[in-house]
Amino acid sequence: MIYKYERVSTKKQSVGRQEMILDKLGIVFNKAYTDKISGKSIDRPELNKLKLEVKEGDIV
Repeated sequence: MIYKYERVSTKKQSVGRQEMILDKLGIVFNKAYTDKISGKSIDRPELNKLKLEVKEGDIV
């Protein structure tokens, strides 16, 4: 599986620029996770979900 994880600091910000760059790379992701939360916070709900799902051999 190939996973995508994106994060921006606030709910008002967009992951659009990250999406644009990844689209240019042509990578096909099986699953995507996005957090809109400060980098200071160690509690990132989507990152926590990703950590529980990812297995050896997967790509993040």
